[in-house]
Amino acid sequence: MKKIFLGFLGLTLFLTSCQKDTGTEILVETPNVDAFYDNTLGQTPIGINDANTLPLNLENISFNYSNFDGVVKSAKTSYIADDNGVTIAPFDEYNLKVAVNGSNDAAVAALGKYNSDNYIVINDQKYYLIQYHFHYDSEHELNGKRYDMEVHFVHQATSGKVAVVGVFINKSAQANATLETIFDLAPATESATTTDTLFNFNASSLFPTNTKDYYTYSGSLTTPFGGVNVLKAPYFEGLRWFVLANPINVSEESYNHYIEIYEHKNARPIQLIGARKVYHHTVNK
Repeated sequence: MKKIFLGFLGLTLFLTSCQKDTGTEILVETPNVDAFYDNTLGQTPIGINDANTLPLNLENISFNYSNFDGVVKSAKTSYIADDNGVTIAPFDEYNLKVAVNGSNDAAVAALGKYNSDNYIVINDQKYYLIQYHFHYDSEHELNGKRYDMEVHFVHQATSGKVAVVGVFINKSAQANATLETIFDLAPATESATTTDTLFNFNASSLFPTNTKDYYTYSGSLTTPFGGVNVLKAPYFEGLRWFVLANPINVSEESYNHYIEIYEHKNARPIQLIGARKVYHHTVNK
């Protein structure tokens, strides 16, 4: 995940992205939702295996998305340490990001600059859609499979807590007009600072038909936060992760167009699950 900011609680994090009130729901259950995510900490991404998941009930999570205009741009993350904390030469990594209504990530928590018409609800708390962004290969694995891409929809509550919905993307002969439109608006090169506008977009158009088959666990950022003088850049934890089981498709042509611009893969290696549990919720379509 690229640039995100947790202005409340004194943290500033860099994360690198139906009609309104659709009623689409994810159902899970636990005695204390916040404690589940806040107290079982660990790193993202992980390898998810159905054989090792557990059923869980959380409060209802509903998607409430409406059309918005978004700013399409390249997002840069500067790395200073590898996943083992060993200092390495700094390098930059890029991917494609769409900011909701052009919101400035740095100001979201502190100034409330988010789109109030686009949010999900977890345990009666709204998490507002700030941006969504793309990774390739996928960052998560599912039953040993790593998909061709993954899109992360980053949401933040006014408390500073973060919820991310991940959607796998699979190469297919079937065209995806939405992805084609977004990728066509990408800058000409990965490091270009130019931006374009995605008009009248609804985030639900990048979701599979079945949003009720998903996995949830407590995770972290997948890119480090820290300046070049920090010896170990942390991947902040306590994020609420929801990974949908069903992928969406992207055509070979659109996929090839994306990787021509973003030549270097930006998927973090799989992390240990440790003491965490991964929960799987399934509902018939």
